[in-house]
Amino acid sequence: MIKFIKISTLIVGFSIISNFSLGKSFSLIEFDSLSYELVKNYTLRSEILIPHSAYTVGYNADWKIPNWVAYVLTGTHLNSQQCSRNDCFKTDPQLSKLKVVANSRISNADYNKSGYDRGHMAPAADMRWDTNIMIESFFMTNICPQAPSLNRIYWENLEETTRFWAKKYDSIYVVCGPIISNPTNCFSKKNIVIPAAFFKALLRHDKSGWHAIAFILDNFNEIQHFSEHAISIDNLELLTGLDFFYNLPDEIENKVEASFSLNNWPYTDDNIEEILPAE
Repeated sequence: MIKFIKISTLIVGFSIISNFSLGKSFSLIEFDSLSYELVKNYTLRSEILIPHSAYTVGYNADWKIPNWVAYVLTGTHLNSQQCSRNDCFKTDPQLSKLKVVANSRISNADYNKSGYDRGHMAPAADMRWDTNIMIESFFMTNICPQAPSLNRIYWENLEETTRFWAKKYDSIYVVCGPIISNPTNCFSKKNIVIPAAFFKALLRHDKSGWHAIAFILDNFNEIQHFSEHAISIDNLELLTGLDFFYNLPDEIENKVEASFSLNNWPYTDDNIEEILPAE
């Protein structure tokens, strides 16, 4: 639950470690009619809600990138990979249906010679369970400009580990998006805003209760490990002005978002493949 506190500076790269137990257990079945991954935007930023088959976008037509992208990642879907990577970036057809101005409809060509990768928010590797869903993951409303090493190594490591957690815990609620420190830092004639960093917020439920955590990685090519950039959901909300997982009952949301423990999100480096895939 977001707290309305004014933030004057962007803070990234800090970590608050604590142990936290929710005590009472809740079943996902009790609340499965709600979409826990969805986000409320309490900022003055432009936002157009665009639902797709497997993910939802809060698209910023002024910045030409998403404010956030949310979806549910399940072990069942990851274990039923049926299609290969599409690699066909294209303008989101929903933008013309919504009569969004042409300058805010980003195409693959708008990133040419920018020096930035076309970085997925909802990763293509999470969408291999359906051909149409794979195609939708390459819509440019799901893309942000990412530094090449971030996209191909450090953000990819976090994505790969998130897939490991989804298989381990059956399902994960995922929200990711950019953090902007200077909206005038742009490229292309369409003025696509370049993020200073990216966040990923995760929520899950298991027999021990509800657990949440967030990560922030800087948008540059230097070495960074996601475990050193973990924060609570409350702190992420203060940085972004977004309200995550607001459909949770308040008593759960308040507790699970206040703190985090990396002990609740175990992994080994064997879960991570440090490779340099094609953009």
